[in-house]
Amino acid sequence: MAVTREDNSNTKQVLLFPPAKVEATKDNIASADLSGFESALVSVILGASDVDLGNNNSIQIELQHSDNNADFTACADSDISPSVAGINSGTFAVVNAAIAPEGLAFKAAYKGHKRYVRPVIRCTGQDHGNANHGSLIGINVLLRGSKYRPIA
Repeated sequence: MAVTREDNSNTKQVLLFPPAKVEATKDNIASADLSGFESALVSVILGASDVDLGNNNSIQIELQHSDNNADFTACADSDISPSVAGINSGTFAVVNAAIAPEGLAFKAAYKGHKRYVRPVIRCTGQDHGNANHGSLIGINVLLRGSKYRPIA
């Protein structure tokens, strides 16, 4: 385990998906390279949505991982904490109800052993992409426990 230092010198923040209106499934989001770090915490912020989220329309956030940054597979539920039931394994957020005006936030720790992780935003139902309907979403990852300090 790395020697604990103040958070700024021990943490790297990587913006994987800049806040944007998402109208359909996004499965080609940037990945984070975990080499040189002991842990990764993926954070998702959901803002306003003009999609009627409910049983017929939902947003699910999943994690995928890879050894080579090319061949990604869904994380097993045991590779993330917390995990929830979703379409695929590796799901850590399911939104199937209206988003409050102040938005929603989700986070998941990656516990797997692959070098790269990336999120997938899975939109289900007919309303996504229909007449420019979508939801505002932003995703970043905090890499902690640097083996090489300080982090710029």
